[in-house]
Amino acid sequence: MKFKYYKELLKEKFQRNNIKSFFKRQGFYVILFLCVAAVGITALIVAGNQTKEELAVEPADNESIAVENTEDETLNEAIMNMMAYPPLKPKESTEEVTVPEISVVKKSGAKLSLARPMEGVILNEFSGEIVVFNQSLNQWASHNAIDIEAKEGDSVLAAKAGEVIDVYEDALCGGVVVIAHGKDMKSVYKNIIPDPDLSPEDKVDEGSVIGTIGKPGLKEDYLGPHLHFEFYINNLAVDPQKYFK
Repeated sequence: MKFKYYKELLKEKFQRNNIKSFFKRQGFYVILFLCVAAVGITALIVAGNQTKEELAVEPADNESIAVENTEDETLNEAIMNMMAYPPLKPKESTEEVTVPEISVVKKSGAKLSLARPMEGVILNEFSGEIVVFNQSLNQWASHNAIDIEAKEGDSVLAAKAGEVIDVYEDALCGGVVVIAHGKDMKSVYKNIIPDPDLSPEDKVDEGSVIGTIGKPGLKEDYLGPHLHFEFYINNLAVDPQKYFK
């Protein structure tokens, strides 16, 4: 029994000596390995944190893109809405504008008077500086004439004696006849079929037939057949109704 006891004691002592001898000879390398392993683990942890931060930033970029797309869609919708409706009427000034009434007196002393170019209901009156909405052109503009309702084929008369200075066709205004009354006045008749015998420099009398009502031009086709009648004094458009007999 004592022999076995001493055998185990010697074996244990031998193992302890071997371990101590190993650490004395290899201890430096063991410590170096542990340090390298610690550095590697630290590097892996730092890289993982940076990846998480980058992933956290990406949704913010996506959110900004989503906002930009939303703004573009809103802008497109606003443009489409503007195109779907007619332009707004310009805001009228609250200040009263006084337009002096033109009273023309001929050299003989008599006031200017005009014959009606035709009888009929006034569809649109002279607007002067006030803008009105034109359905055919889809815009607001002044209306420096009067529109007289008529039927195709109705006769159109010269409002005053004078000289024909122009006869032409226009896509927007239909057939047009322009008559000069002296040097400072002229009358214009639109949406008519001019008399085929009528030419520039022809003299016409007040009340003589200068043409018939035709199809309206594109500028006022929404009104149907009618006479668009303009009158000018010194190249200024005036309301012809003020001078009708």
